[in-house]
Amino acid sequence: MSAVLAAAESLPSPWTSWTFDPVQILGIVVLTVLYVQRARTLAKRGRPVERWRQWSYGTGLVLLVVAVISPVHELGERQFLFMHMIQHVILGDLAPLAMVAGLTGPLLRPILAMRYVEKLRVLAHPFVALPLWAINLYLWHLPFAYEGALHSSYVHALQHLLFFTFGAAMWAAVLEP
Repeated sequence: MSAVLAAAESLPSPWTSWTFDPVQILGIVVLTVLYVQRARTLAKRGRPVERWRQWSYGTGLVLLVVAVISPVHELGERQFLFMHMIQHVILGDLAPLAMVAGLTGPLLRPILAMRYVEKLRVLAHPFVALPLWAINLYLWHLPFAYEGALHSSYVHALQHLLFFTFGAAMWAAVLEP
């Protein structure tokens, strides 16, 4: 019984184990501000974004916070492999799904009008996006990449960014916002 109590005492506190990495917080804030500004612009033009889409995008943002800032991150990094895998599912699948579901053509129009983004649209084609998502997942499980993510916070951050990016491309191919 004392071993169980000792293990419970060593768990990160949900009140003190929040991760305040400025880069991750800044990324989430930027995604929030850009969405809100564009949604307000469209509403002023009489083309408001549907509420369910706003809620969906907001849910994706909350999921990002849960994955990278909340104690889920700390528990996954320090204690439990299953929490780390939950974090990866949130980052690579659930948050991108919710956020892509919150997007529409009018919301994306300023981004899609950029010349270099036009060339990247092929990545959201189903025959491209799904294989890229699967290849990304596979490559991160090769020993050199896996070890790199374990031993370098920069490589681990890149892994999370690519999980999210390829997850968003895959869901964009499915949902076609």
